[in-house]
Amino acid sequence: MTRLYQIALVGLLFVAGQAGARDLSALKASPALAAPGTEVSISVEVSKGGQCGVLINHGDGTTQELRIDADAGATVSYRYQKPGNYAVTIC
Repeated sequence: MTRLYQIALVGLLFVAGQAGARDLSALKASPALAAPGTEVSISVEVSKGGQCGVLINHGDGTTQELRIDADAGATVSYRYQKPGNYAVTIC
């Protein structure tokens, strides 16, 4: 029997960047329920122009820094190794 993990996404306010704070307009994970080792895509979009730096906390002790362009958004891939529930936060 394969134990699954589930991802809960928590959107916060972007605070780093050239023009100050950014508003989170979309945060998605696909798939949101998967077996350990499965690649998960996390997409982030902001509603104001320009680039900003974000920190993705994957909820398992791993963080990832990312530069994001409001016009294009960004997607990162991640693999969770253990079953459980993970809250992904963006700040």
